[in-house]
Amino acid sequence: METTSGAQPAIPQVESLSGTRLSECYQCGKCTAGCPVAGRMDIPPTRLIRLMQLGDSDSALRANSIWQCVSCQTAPRAAPRAWIVPA
Repeated sequence: METTSGAQPAIPQVESLSGTRLSECYQCGKCTAGCPVAGRMDIPPTRLIRLMQLGDSDSALRANSIWQCVSCQTAPRAAPRAWIVPA
């Protein structure tokens, strides 16, 4: 997957808001497995994070998934390290 032109500015913003680094996610899938609304998402949480890691924040931010998130904090509790919930 290619990096999109507008992707890089979003990474520091997401990392600042979440208090963690995108590179710390190693794609274990626990955030998606525990997500109560993952079945309604067009892109599950694990893939959203991977899109950001690859520099494709444009695709991540266009996803309807970010509007499905109920902010239940399941993803940060499920992840081996503190993580973000798509908002």
